[in-house]
Amino acid sequence: MSNVKELAARYADEMIATRRHLHRHPELGGKEEKTAAYIADRLRDIGLAPNTNYSQHACSAVLEGKKGGKVIMLRADIDALPIKEESGVPFASENEGVMHACGHDVHTAALLGAARILWDMRDELNGSVKFCFQPAEEVKGIGACIMVEDGILENPKVDFVMGAHVTPSLPVGTVTAEAGPASAYPDSFSLTVTGVGCHGSAPQNGKDPIRAAVAAYGMINDLTAKIDALEPHLIQVCALNAGSVFNIIPATATLGGTVRTLTPKSRELCRQGLLQVCRAVEEGYGVKCELSGFGAATPPVVNDPAYAPLGQASLRKVAPRMVAFNADQLGGEDFSFYEQTGIPGFFVRYGVANEDEATHYPLHNARFCPDESAIPLAASIYAQVAIDYLNGQD
Repeated sequence: MSNVKELAARYADEMIATRRHLHRHPELGGKEEKTAAYIADRLRDIGLAPNTNYSQHACSAVLEGKKGGKVIMLRADIDALPIKEESGVPFASENEGVMHACGHDVHTAALLGAARILWDMRDELNGSVKFCFQPAEEVKGIGACIMVEDGILENPKVDFVMGAHVTPSLPVGTVTAEAGPASAYPDSFSLTVTGVGCHGSAPQNGKDPIRAAVAAYGMINDLTAKIDALEPHLIQVCALNAGSVFNIIPATATLGGTVRTLTPKSRELCRQGLLQVCRAVEEGYGVKCELSGFGAATPPVVNDPAYAPLGQASLRKVAPRMVAFNADQLGGEDFSFYEQTGIPGFFVRYGVANEDEATHYPLHNARFCPDESAIPLAASIYAQVAIDYLNGQD
């Protein structure tokens, strides 16, 4: 059996060059035409036949092993974000206002690297590997969902699906892939407080929705202490809007935010908590308070409990260190739509930070700057999981 880590090291420079090209030329979800074409060219260079016959700018390829067997799909997302880059790297985005600030360029480079590794090892595989380069992950309810509709899981029929994501909260060489939820319900919410507008000099003539909204903000921050500590969750107000004139008390004020939960139980507890805040504000301030918009377009990713220990065994062959729960699990991830079809899945998060503070900037930050030495490790992760799944060597 060839050594995955040795092959990853051999192709490391190629992977990093690929990542830098993608980073220079980011494209938003739904507009990844040049990105998909570039990926198709790299797949041809390897020896694979790319398939771009999808309703989106997507690309896939199938590598058949020497012997027949199961089919594993390895997925990477390829879209960027509407962020003006401030990383200062010499290969910064040349597309003004668009940046790979979530590591999808790393994911794509790593999966192309895994394709090259597995091509070299194709005679040792008992089954097939489908490589899926998926667009529009950042567009809620679009990317993976449409890929499923377009038949990505058929011809050949996929038996198992695996994905991976960078995380700047972990150092390079560290991975996490626990059984159970690997991402959250990314719910959003809005609280609309309706009072009675009036002149700012005579507040007694109205019902101030701003004061009630500020009180609601405090109550929402206190909700965490009232929800079961064993149920991971986050409730965060991200917007508060009211009024536009300095001497007029407005009639309405709104609060908007996000709720992140891993289970239906904690999700319902958070929803009920927000409804209780509405009732308390109404009773305390004589206003109306309505909760709306509570709903997640994407369900959580779940690492198949039956497979997770085997997947972790594969990770230990290539990764120096494994850890348990990571805060990035509260992010949303449309990889879950592949699992919603009934196909079991495995999702890995791997560290991209080092001693340099520049590598610690979080996802979706204009200065996000991952350590590129994580790319060959990520390629090794994809390849090792595929080999062990197909050959039953976990």
